[in-house]
Amino acid sequence: MLVECPNCHELYDNAVDDACPRCTVTHEIVCPKCGSTYSPSFSKCPYCGVNNDAFVPVPAATLLYPSVMYIDGKGKDRRTAAMLALLLGGFGIHEFYLGNTRAGIFMLLFCWTGIPSAIAIGQGIHYLRMTDDAFVQMMKVMRQNEELRKSIR
Repeated sequence: MLVECPNCHELYDNAVDDACPRCTVTHEIVCPKCGSTYSPSFSKCPYCGVNNDAFVPVPAATLLYPSVMYIDGKGKDRRTAAMLALLLGGFGIHEFYLGNTRAGIFMLLFCWTGIPSAIAIGQGIHYLRMTDDAFVQMMKVMRQNEELRKSIR
């Protein structure tokens, strides 16, 4: 299938080359269902099996992570997490919102000490100062750590 390189706009056959022959930028396809990236030489996503005929490859060098909805399926928002951390963080509500149940339980158990409140204020300020891309990266790492923790058990 002929595709246009998003970098230099050269047409090339993605079944033959994973990289544009003109600018030599490697391109990948982002699956809209599972958010995984893979080579355009595959006819289907190797992770979830979705056909890639209609997908346009994006340059790997400029690839940004898809929105958080594709990462965790629940559409977590950094501003919401920041507000929960600042307002109710002493009880670990923001940790439950982000899917960190273990951290949320510890914060809830020790809320009477005031230490979780101080930690949550720091986390809330950190979330407010983060960019959306950094937050998406953080959520992706958290999800990968959780999957790794489950596979070890």
